[in-house]
Amino acid sequence: MQRPRSKTTKHANTKERSFAKHTKECDCIVCGQPGPSIVDHALGATFKHNKVHAGHWYLLPLCYSCDKFKSTPNGSTARFIDMTGKRLCDLWGSHIENLKSLKLNGLCDDVDLPPQDVYDSIMDWGR
Repeated sequence: MQRPRSKTTKHANTKERSFAKHTKECDCIVCGQPGPSIVDHALGATFKHNKVHAGHWYLLPLCYSCDKFKSTPNGSTARFIDMTGKRLCDLWGSHIENLKSLKLNGLCDDVDLPPQDVYDSIMDWGR
């Protein structure tokens, strides 16, 4: 069951939905298990930093095991970071680089990559 959206939740636009679709097809960014993956909003769909709404772009492709570890009451984002040895923004940066290389090689021509202000905002957040 999905919880109802609040009135202040910004819905994903077409480019953000396209990015989520391509993220779902990627391998797990942590352990490399082949996709399709679970699309995890790293810090929630409403994440903002420096007045830039980045929540629908800050997505990580995770396998079931990695997502369960990050999302369950026994797991947490802090423990997840300890387990991976990388910050969430570094994992996300790796994901973006993977998508860029796929796009350059013609394997994923229609992927929409995050705008530069979103990329800068997430990398500046540093968590």
